[in-house]
Amino acid sequence: MSGEQAAQQHRPALTVTFAAADDDLDAIAADVRGTSAGSVEGPVTRPWNAVELVCTDPVGNVVILSQPVDTGRSFDEVMDAARIAPDG
Repeated sequence: MSGEQAAQQHRPALTVTFAAADDDLDAIAADVRGTSAGSVEGPVTRPWNAVELVCTDPVGNVVILSQPVDTGRSFDEVMDAARIAPDG
C-alpha cells in the first residue's frame, strides 16, 4: 500500500450541513435510497425546529439537508421547546 493510499484509508470522515430551503426532502430521500451505496435517515423532524435528511456514504462522510419547520418562531422559543424538563 502506498503512503497516499494509507493516508486516504485513515482520513477522518467529513460531515457537512446544507440549508435545503424549498427542496422536497422526501423526493431527495427516495432518490438517494434508490442507490446501492450508503444509508439514509429521514426526513425526520428534530426538536430544534428543523426537518433533516441525513445521508451517509460507505466511507462515513455525512451530508445533512436541513429545513426550518416554523420560520415564525424565535430562537428562544425553539430553544425553550427543545429543552428537556428535569425529573421531579
